[in-house]
Amino acid sequence: MLRLQRRHVQCWRVFDITQELQAFGNFSQGFSLTDIGGFTRRAGLNTNAETCDAYGTSIRPLLPCTNAPDYRISYADIAPEPQVVNTWEGGLRGDWGNVRGGASAYLSTSDNGVNYDIAANRVSQQKERIWGFEANAEYDINEMFTLGGSVGYVEGKYDANRDGKIGSNEYLPNNRIPTTYKGLAYVVTHFDNNLTLRTELEMFSGRDRIASQELDGAVLANIGVTKKFAGGQELNFAVRNIFDTYYVNPTASATRGADVPGLGRTIAASFKVTF
Repeated sequence: MLRLQRRHVQCWRVFDITQELQAFGNFSQGFSLTDIGGFTRRAGLNTNAETCDAYGTSIRPLLPCTNAPDYRISYADIAPEPQVVNTWEGGLRGDWGNVRGGASAYLSTSDNGVNYDIAANRVSQQKERIWGFEANAEYDINEMFTLGGSVGYVEGKYDANRDGKIGSNEYLPNNRIPTTYKGLAYVVTHFDNNLTLRTELEMFSGRDRIASQELDGAVLANIGVTKKFAGGQELNFAVRNIFDTYYVNPTASATRGADVPGLGRTIAASFKVTF
């Protein structure tokens, strides 16, 4: 049985600058155990010693093991320490009727950040720092059209060489931050018959912080239609990547350590009934 205890600190404050505009800030602590299953599902055996420890004499003469097999590897060999994350965030948000928007910046730090080293097939823990910002805005041009968009940025570094300091070029691996910038631009069209059409451009930059592990960005076009009925039912139809653009999925590629193509044109439909 695993038992862990930890006190967390959370505090926040909202300031009304005007009736329409607010400033906010918060500090929060998160406490979590690492998803070791995410590592073991991809993990192999690193050394002959690990192989012998698990399989012993059952694999001779492939390896000169002398111990009896127990067919297990100790969890203690890979179990990371619980991770505490400190997060500071501050920003502005406002609603002026036909114009709405917000912007915020954040910083997260941890002394036990968890990273999976694909090359070494190991889980490692060390200091890390992640920072970024997000912004969004919407503008009702008239009763029929709404124009909106959002942009986000994230970057991070860690103590890669474990010397107790986070160096200027010690960037987090791509399996932690697969893309640096993200953006979304959209137009929502409202029709009189409770029909809504949403067209959007989805953009992501990829990342080039890690030598020989550059991830390319892409721009995708998407469209969605929603029809609401008098009885509360809702019909949704959407097409993602309308033009079947080829791109490398940055998240999957970073996790696997090899280029993984993103999904091509994807069509989805749903019908919702509320009762």
